[in-house]
Amino acid sequence: MRKKLTTLVMVSVASLSVLLGSAATARADAVTINTGVIALSRQNEADLGFGDGTNLSVRAVLTSESDVYDPPYFCNAECIGHTVNLSISDSLTKPSSDGYYVSGGFVLDGSEYQFDAFDFKITTGNVVASADAVVRTPFRFVATARGTTKAGVSRSVDLAGNGTAVSVWAENPGWLATEYKFQQVAQTPEPASMMLLATGLAGVAAARKRAAGKRG
Repeated sequence: MRKKLTTLVMVSVASLSVLLGSAATARADAVTINTGVIALSRQNEADLGFGDGTNLSVRAVLTSESDVYDPPYFCNAECIGHTVNLSISDSLTKPSSDGYYVSGGFVLDGSEYQFDAFDFKITTGNVVASADAVVRTPFRFVATARGTTKAGVSRSVDLAGNGTAVSVWAENPGWLATEYKFQQVAQTPEPASMMLLATGLAGVAAARKRAAGKRG
């Protein structure tokens, strides 16, 4: 009986591991960005320098035809005292005749890729633009980076991350700069994973109870 119980427990744990492994695989589509920054200012292009701390690093510049990458909330003194949303998104390709492009590249798993395209979306809450102040709000980031190596190998990678958007404002000329600073977020089990774990443990406990009853 003890041997059968041991076998049952091993099967239950193995089945649970397979289910949790499948769930983890389904959640692992995007590389999680947990370090670095996306920096925007009035006088320069947007500078990108971020990564996951292990297998991915991104270095790039977002550019417009006027040499200034203007976010949609770009404004002057009239912004002060008003609500502004620091969300921003764009779809850019490598340098071309349209004047809006991404230059630079990314290193992934030891291979270097020059950007072909970069699609991204940063979502934030609303902030009040205050004179001579630094304002902070959380942000969420999702993107797709596509690039090609010198040997002609192309690759696409999905990115995701969270952090704090830090914006700087002045009485005049209004918005000065924003940095989207990535940070590592503590991982919490998803509800589905918690349910699978609870179900598996409940099965093991029931098997032990049945075995104890038969011995009695």
